[in-house]
Amino acid sequence: MYTVNSERPTPAWFIRRADLAASAFKNRVWEILEHPAAGDRLSRRFDRAMIALILASVAEVTLRTVASVTAEQAAILEAIELVAVSVFTAELCLRLWVADLGLHAKPISPRMQYLRSSEGLIDLLAVLPAFVELIFPEWIPALEGALLLRIFKLVRYSPALATLISVIVLERKALLGAVTIMLVLLLFASTAIYLVERAAQPEAFGSIPAAMWWGIATLTTVGYGDVTPLTPLGKLLGGVVSLLGIGMFALPAGILSNGFTKEMKQRRFLRTSALVASVPLFEGLSAPDIAQISRLLEPIVVMAGQVIVRQGDQAASMFFVADGELEVEIDGHHRRLTTDFFGEIALLEGGVRSATIRSRTRCQLLELKAKNLMAILGASPRIARAVREVAEDRRRRDEQLSRGSLDGWED
Repeated sequence: MYTVNSERPTPAWFIRRADLAASAFKNRVWEILEHPAAGDRLSRRFDRAMIALILASVAEVTLRTVASVTAEQAAILEAIELVAVSVFTAELCLRLWVADLGLHAKPISPRMQYLRSSEGLIDLLAVLPAFVELIFPEWIPALEGALLLRIFKLVRYSPALATLISVIVLERKALLGAVTIMLVLLLFASTAIYLVERAAQPEAFGSIPAAMWWGIATLTTVGYGDVTPLTPLGKLLGGVVSLLGIGMFALPAGILSNGFTKEMKQRRFLRTSALVASVPLFEGLSAPDIAQISRLLEPIVVMAGQVIVRQGDQAASMFFVADGELEVEIDGHHRRLTTDFFGEIALLEGGVRSATIRSRTRCQLLELKAKNLMAILGASPRIARAVREVAEDRRRRDEQLSRGSLDGWED
């Protein structure tokens, strides 16, 4: 006999369930917008759609300035602008809604902190001119250029642009020093050409501000040719200024190049450290130990089906698995590799590979050269003991697999 529970859900129960559902939905929106996981397909599709819409919107604003295109394709351009403004406005509202999940600022609110950030200002400026145009139509020509600021929304979706901006911020003092030197050089060059050429060409070099046009064109090595020195001393000065300009404009390029290299090295080190920390063998290591090991490891990415080591090849390195699935092949037998590192047997014994290992899925690996392996084993007895235990166990399993006995191997 079945008994019926006479208790019914109370209004408070429904409110709690609704709050939990709303909280889960809000967290999901935040994950898609601000903190996408590596395998989140929906987030990846959202990012691609936003990139396509940003590019389409910028193209629409650009083509709007062409009279013939505006006359023939006005409906299409208006539709693109309407979709862009609607989506960007919705995105801005959603980011304001979930701002408190990722930002915790005092004394101002997280939403105000988001609006005051560079990304928040860009998101706001992407839609604000469109609403201003609705209220003040006569301002449309002046606001067309402001709509092109939407291109900066790509920074959120482009690691390369984000890195470049980060480098500019980090090297701002050096870049400001280079710009200051260039301005001083421009002032001296303009003053010198004014003193030399003012008598010969009073209309072109009658004042230092007027001579600055020639100075800018010469220092940038553009050389428009509309204003040129006529006296021998002026031509000599022009040649010297042109040579100085080449060197001066190479200075900020060198600063950016050096800063970009340092930034990429730092990001690579942080990425490698995160991968090292994700390997179970390195669990429990201190931050200095992980940093030391990270300098010895090389992160690599392999696609599904790619052979990583081949049976019979001379061993030169071992590999740690940070993410993905692998399989081992010995004498025609295939089984899944269940450990988080491989290739250590041949290195420890100084021999050749005893099996072929390929990736089942896209994998992130950390490669360790033979000489660096000995350095790690010597520095950490715990890691050395774990590696030798796994090597001994795998050697036994390899022998079973080669004899056709598959006990201990997982399909």
